[in-house]
Amino acid sequence: MWQNLSKPIMSNNKGKFHAELSHDELETFELVAHDVLKKLGYPVFTTLSNTGLISEEAIGKYDIINGQLKKEILLNARPADLEKREAQLAIVNDIKQGAFRYSAE
Repeated sequence: MWQNLSKPIMSNNKGKFHAELSHDELETFELVAHDVLKKLGYPVFTTLSNTGLISEEAIGKYDIINGQLKKEILLNARPADLEKREAQLAIVNDIKQGAFRYSAE
């Protein structure tokens, strides 16, 4: 889960999504993130026309699949990875509860 975080930035690690994502996966991402991609100057590679990919029904199916994948990953995770995940979840919960404050100092 955390192996790439301790490695240097992979400068040649770009554009892999073209080979690794299906067209529908890419279009789903672009439909959701289009405004941010546009604001940051990133190109869009799909027509953004298949809005059924982000319908309430589709999102419900994605939630089920995501839950199954999370369970599978957690069942096979190394104990050290689970410890790191617990610390990460604690930070996320603090942020959600407004307890985390950013300091630029």
